[in-house]
Amino acid sequence: MNIILSALCMVSGLSMVFASIALINGQLLPSILGGFYEAVPSPMLRTLVGCFTLILAANYVIAKGYMFGGQAYGGPLYVVSVIGCMITMALLVDNLSWNWHLTGGVMVFCLGALWVVHGLSQG
Repeated sequence: MNIILSALCMVSGLSMVFASIALINGQLLPSILGGFYEAVPSPMLRTLVGCFTLILAANYVIAKGYMFGGQAYGGPLYVVSVIGCMITMALLVDNLSWNWHLTGGVMVFCLGALWVVHGLSQG
């Protein structure tokens, strides 16, 4: 159960990081946050807003993920979550579809993470 909570914390924390990047670029929910983007046109001010809201919350949630899973599971889960979130963002931003190359790549990095966890638990 702790591993599942750790994985959920890692994925939600990294989702907040990528949402913060979209907020800074002015692309996070433009129909809802359009008034905010007009009121704060400067990317520097949006960076400050993103740092004190989403990124601060993301750091807290990721730290909770490490607390639930420990370092042995938290590290590999963080790496898998980062790569998974990056693939998802790339697919969404570039409006691409899933293909067999991505399936092979995801399987390789998940198996690598499992190998690291298994090696750490044996040592």
